[in-house]
Amino acid sequence: MKPWKGGNASGRITLPVRHNGIPYQGINILLLSGDALEKGYQSPRWMTFKQALELGGNVRKAEHGSLVVYANKVTKTETDAKGDEVEREIPFMKGYTVFNVEGL
Repeated sequence: MKPWKGGNASGRITLPVRHNGIPYQGINILLLSGDALEKGYQSPRWMTFKQALELGGNVRKAEHGSLVVYANKVTKTETDAKGDEVEREIPFMKGYTVFNVEGL
């Protein structure tokens, strides 16, 4: 038995997706869902400024984008003190701005 009411979620709930339909993952889901809710966007589709231009769109002058992050690892080969080659993984995180298609 659920002690809460789900009336505010009666419509279809969808994950935020990139311009090509691939869903965002991790913290980006929370970041973009929160921004979509705050700004009243109905579309779950997001894209960068460059992607909008490449697809023939544009971003409105007063439109503010939303932050998303990309995290990954780079593998670097180094020589240790003994002269052996060792691979070292270096994690990195990059932030970039995306816009909802309703704001384009």
